[in-house]
Amino acid sequence: MDSSTIQMGTINSGSVRKKLITIKNTGKSNLKIRKIETDCSCTMLKLPTNELLPEESLKTTVKYDSLFKKGKQSKLIKIYTNDPSNPIKVLYVKAFVK
Repeated sequence: MDSSTIQMGTINSGSVRKKLITIKNTGKSNLKIRKIETDCSCTMLKLPTNELLPEESLKTTVKYDSLFKKGKQSKLIKIYTNDPSNPIKVLYVKAFVK
Protein backbone atom coordinates (compact mmCIF):
# COMPACT_ATOMS: atom_id res chain seq x y z
CA MET A 1 0.00 0.00 0.00
CA ASP A 2 1.08 3.54 -0.63
CA SER A 3 -0.17 4.53 2.84
CA SER A 4 -2.61 3.29 5.43
CA THR A 5 -4.51 6.61 5.34
CA ILE A 6 -6.39 7.79 2.28
CA GLN A 7 -7.13 11.52 2.48
CA MET A 8 -10.21 12.52 0.52
CA GLY A 9 -9.95 16.19 1.54
CA THR A 10 -12.90 18.56 1.93
CA ILE A 11 -15.96 17.63 -0.10
CA ASN A 12 -19.57 18.77 -0.38
CA SER A 13 -22.23 16.56 1.17
CA GLY A 14 -23.75 14.29 -1.46
CA SER A 15 -20.69 14.12 -3.69
CA VAL A 16 -18.52 11.09 -4.42
CA ARG A 17 -14.73 11.35 -4.20
CA LYS A 18 -12.36 8.80 -5.75
CA LYS A 19 -8.68 8.20 -5.01
CA LEU A 20 -6.31 5.97 -6.92
CA ILE A 21 -4.21 3.67 -4.71
CA THR A 22 -1.49 1.13 -5.44
CA ILE A 23 -1.35 -2.31 -3.84
CA LYS A 24 1.94 -4.18 -4.14
CA ASN A 25 2.99 -7.66 -3.11
CA THR A 26 6.44 -7.20 -1.58
CA GLY A 27 6.65 -10.83 -0.46
CA LYS A 28 8.24 -13.87 -2.06
CA SER A 29 4.96 -15.82 -2.45
CA ASN A 30 1.66 -15.10 -4.14
CA LEU A 31 -0.49 -12.70 -2.12
CA LYS A 32 -4.10 -13.85 -1.94
CA ILE A 33 -6.74 -11.33 -0.99
CA ARG A 34 -9.38 -13.31 0.83
CA LYS A 35 -11.91 -10.64 1.72
CA ILE A 36 -12.49 -6.88 1.84
CA GLU A 37 -14.69 -5.35 4.55
CA THR A 38 -15.76 -1.76 5.11
CA ASP A 39 -17.43 -0.24 8.16
CA CYS A 40 -19.82 1.80 5.99
CA SER A 41 -21.57 1.25 2.67
CA CYS A 42 -20.32 4.76 1.80
CA THR A 43 -16.78 3.40 1.33
CA MET A 44 -15.95 1.10 -1.57
CA LEU A 45 -12.87 -0.79 -2.76
CA LYS A 46 -13.04 -3.35 -5.55
CA LEU A 47 -10.03 -5.19 -6.88
CA PRO A 48 -9.69 -6.49 -10.44
CA THR A 49 -7.98 -9.63 -9.11
CA ASN A 50 -7.69 -11.42 -5.78
CA GLU A 51 -4.12 -12.65 -6.23
CA LEU A 52 -0.83 -10.83 -6.82
CA LEU A 53 2.43 -12.48 -7.83
CA PRO A 54 5.63 -11.57 -5.93
CA GLU A 55 6.63 -7.95 -6.70
CA GLU A 56 3.42 -7.45 -8.70
CA SER A 57 1.40 -4.30 -8.10
CA LEU A 58 -1.98 -3.02 -9.17
CA LYS A 59 -3.75 0.30 -9.16
CA THR A 60 -7.35 0.54 -8.05
CA THR A 61 -9.80 3.18 -6.89
CA VAL A 62 -11.23 3.81 -3.43
CA LYS A 63 -14.61 5.57 -3.54
CA TYR A 64 -16.21 7.57 -0.75
CA ASP A 65 -19.86 8.69 -1.00
CA SER A 66 -20.61 11.61 1.33
CA LEU A 67 -24.41 11.44 1.04
CA PHE A 68 -26.03 12.29 4.42
CA LYS A 69 -22.60 12.93 6.00
CA LYS A 70 -21.38 16.11 7.73
CA GLY A 71 -18.15 17.15 9.39
CA LYS A 72 -15.03 15.10 10.02
CA GLN A 73 -15.31 11.53 8.69
CA SER A 74 -13.08 8.50 9.26
CA LYS A 75 -14.01 5.15 7.74
CA LEU A 76 -12.26 1.77 7.68
CA ILE A 77 -11.41 -0.69 4.94
CA LYS A 78 -10.00 -4.05 6.04
CA ILE A 79 -8.17 -6.22 3.52
CA TYR A 80 -7.77 -9.85 4.62
CA THR A 81 -4.85 -11.71 3.02
CA ASN A 82 -2.73 -14.83 3.34
CA ASP A 83 0.30 -12.76 4.44
CA PRO A 84 1.50 -14.46 7.66
CA SER A 85 3.15 -11.30 9.02
CA ASN A 86 0.28 -8.92 8.15
CA PRO A 87 -2.95 -10.89 7.53
CA ILE A 88 -5.22 -7.84 7.92
CA LYS A 89 -4.30 -4.51 6.35
CA VAL A 90 -6.41 -1.63 7.68
CA LEU A 91 -6.92 1.46 5.55
CA TYR A 92 -8.40 4.65 6.97
CA VAL A 93 -10.45 6.80 4.62
CA LYS A 94 -10.66 10.38 5.92
CA ALA A 95 -12.67 13.34 4.70
CA PHE A 96 -14.26 16.55 5.86
CA VAL A 97 -17.81 16.92 4.54
CA LYS A 98 -19.38 20.37 4.35
